[in-house]
Amino acid sequence: MGLFFSSPSCSSEQISTPYSPDFSSNHHSTENVTSQAREKRSVACQTDGDPAVTQPAIEQLSVVDPYWEVLDPKPDIHVLFDNFNKRFFRGLLPPIDLKWSNRLCITAGICIQDNISGKCRIRLNKPLLDLRPRKNTVETLLHEMIHYYQRVRGTSDIDHGPIFHFHMERINRESGANITVYHDFDREYESLKRHWWKCNGPCAQVVRRLADRTPGSKGHKRKCGGDFIKIREPKRMRTGL
Repeated sequence: MGLFFSSPSCSSEQISTPYSPDFSSNHHSTENVTSQAREKRSVACQTDGDPAVTQPAIEQLSVVDPYWEVLDPKPDIHVLFDNFNKRFFRGLLPPIDLKWSNRLCITAGICIQDNISGKCRIRLNKPLLDLRPRKNTVETLLHEMIHYYQRVRGTSDIDHGPIFHFHMERINRESGANITVYHDFDREYESLKRHWWKCNGPCAQVVRRLADRTPGSKGHKRKCGGDFIKIREPKRMRTGL
């Protein structure tokens, strides 16, 4: 499922234990967990970093600490996956087909399972997340990894139900992240609509789209009678001499 915002609260009592390993040892009061997390958080991935910053100092950073925006603004998502798997899922997630995608629309990320092979794949929306801070890539990946965990464990709840919320809130407490069910990247999404059409009929409607596909429908044609003419498109880079 994709990343979409806001989440109802969910306690560990709502989760049936056969679906999950015992993560209860990590669940203290919010105050204690927050304090311990700030003292003991490890890095999300290894980078060359700033030589002025010592390794112990780096290891204290939350996975979404603002300093990562300078230290490692464009992280390797495969390195992130491996580290998050060990840290938040006890290494229970098998390797997965994980890639950036230029074909997702409003969804920031998606975890899909093939109906025949049963294999899963995760795709992250490169054009959209390139416009957002690094932390949004981290949180989107963690969101999809929870869905992957649900599928690996064979839970009946593979969407944003109680099990998802349990792990979302657990990882948020442990990592300092703000994984959500829905995102609010509307401004970035709108900025990616670079193919514009205008109807030459009476309605003079302007339609902006992500993909280079002419809008229009039989209903519009009957009502207006006009055709959509392209008036703007992304600039294409010249190649060759």
